[in-house]
Amino acid sequence: MTSPLIARLGALPPRQFHLLGAAIMLAVAALLWSALLRAPMAQWRQAQTERARLAALPNDARPLDRRYVELNAHVRALEAGLGMSADAGSADRRQLELIGMVNRSAQAHGVRVLGAAPTPARVVASFNEMAFEVSAAGSYQQVADWLADLERAAPNLAVAQLELSHNPVSETRDIKLRIAAYFPQEATR
Repeated sequence: MTSPLIARLGALPPRQFHLLGAAIMLAVAALLWSALLRAPMAQWRQAQTERARLAALPNDARPLDRRYVELNAHVRALEAGLGMSADAGSADRRQLELIGMVNRSAQAHGVRVLGAAPTPARVVASFNEMAFEVSAAGSYQQVADWLADLERAAPNLAVAQLELSHNPVSETRDIKLRIAAYFPQEATR
């Protein structure tokens, strides 16, 4: 009651049997390599390349600060040409100034700001809340020093939401936070 395949394998000379076994083991090893190790190695190489690219990026926001000053002057000139009051865009201007202050503070503590986006303003109690979401990267100590500096620099700022995660590629912490600034309702009109 043996199967014909087992009977044929049993009839093979030992040398051919061992060669067949070695060929099967090589085929299984090649299959495991391509299925289990090739994709993670490609991902690792891609992560290394991305890490090198991020390390080469400038960590200096001075060109952005200069551009902000230029754009601010241009907006004021346009407002004057259109006959708009200086207060028409004061809330947006204040929010941009806060984002600039947060960015400069982050740079001073070695935290790399990756992006900042304003969120819609809303009224909370008798205050107007101006909030923005910030994405940044840095070490635990850098982030702690940065947030402490923000609290000292602007007492009307509050971290409304904080999400901290480990970035295995750059060995830093990725930070996503929502910073809110509170102003009396009269101050933002």
